[in-house]
Amino acid sequence: MKKMTIYQMAKKAGVSIATISRAMNPNTRHKVSPPTRAKIDQLIEKHGYTPNVAAQNLSRASSRAIGVLVPQQEGLFTNDFYARILSGVSDALIGSGYQFKLVMLPVDGKNWEQHNFKFGEGVDGLVVAHWPYFFSNKSFVKKIKIPVAIINDWDKGLTCHRVSCDNENGGSLVAEYLLNRGHKNIAVLSGPKWSTDSHSRLQGFKDVLKKKRVKFDAAQVISANYKEDEATQKVKLFLTSKKKTSAIFCLNDAMAIGAIRGIQELGLSCPKQVSVIGFDDAVSAQWHSPKLTTVHHPIYEMAKGATQILLSDLNRKNKVKKRHYVEQVFPVRLVERQSVAKL
Repeated sequence: MKKMTIYQMAKKAGVSIATISRAMNPNTRHKVSPPTRAKIDQLIEKHGYTPNVAAQNLSRASSRAIGVLVPQQEGLFTNDFYARILSGVSDALIGSGYQFKLVMLPVDGKNWEQHNFKFGEGVDGLVVAHWPYFFSNKSFVKKIKIPVAIINDWDKGLTCHRVSCDNENGGSLVAEYLLNRGHKNIAVLSGPKWSTDSHSRLQGFKDVLKKKRVKFDAAQVISANYKEDEATQKVKLFLTSKKKTSAIFCLNDAMAIGAIRGIQELGLSCPKQVSVIGFDDAVSAQWHSPKLTTVHHPIYEMAKGATQILLSDLNRKNKVKKRHYVEQVFPVRLVERQSVAKL
């Protein structure tokens, strides 16, 4: 049976097209009388009808969609970090009347400042994970012209909503923990140079060591760019040098797992000979051998919070000339497992 159009349905039910639309919209359904709703529901059940969402969006100059911008890379959907971001955004949209839209752009040096995300991607707001991947300067948020919430690697010069975890305190927690376990010869596997999260974690770590008068120099910091395989190779090179190391602080869990592999490939034991601690508390940290001691990074809660901030911005009835930008910092906690020995 051929499905009815909205015009045919309105004629059959003896109501206006606007009434049909109200009855099918969960946010306005209550405005239609129960008998009329029942009549429309019966017609839909009998003849079938699917609203044209694209046409509705064009008519009201709004897509009613929130986009989440992530880098176009292999294994994105098997990556626990991005899976938690996507889950947080989509869960926050339940019952909001807004749709979820994944925006995957290549990280190839292209400048996306001039890209029209509202019309090009069909979104009313944008959650951005790792803004330095896509944009070259802080002015990009003024050119996008839709509300933006950045999670991870933001800095205070950005005029947009900003959500992060307390990265500096996370580094401090690691330093306190390792020192309390008797470790003083500690190496650090850091992230990319552009990562403000990496810098903050390292700074918190170094501040505690300085306060405790524990010697630490730049040679103890090894850049592995948050990558597991790179961490394996860098750790093997470092440990075969003259540097004496009892523990390695990895600024994400992928590097921590890579570091443990490197230690084991050298015929050494983790944690008996070299301890490893990570940052993220990825799912893999719980089943890895040894189970990884790490800092819990509330990325799901951050993504959910960023989306809720955007929804609040978009749903604000009394629009003000100057937008108020929200800055939200989530606490972190250390999760003790098996990868750090007590000396």
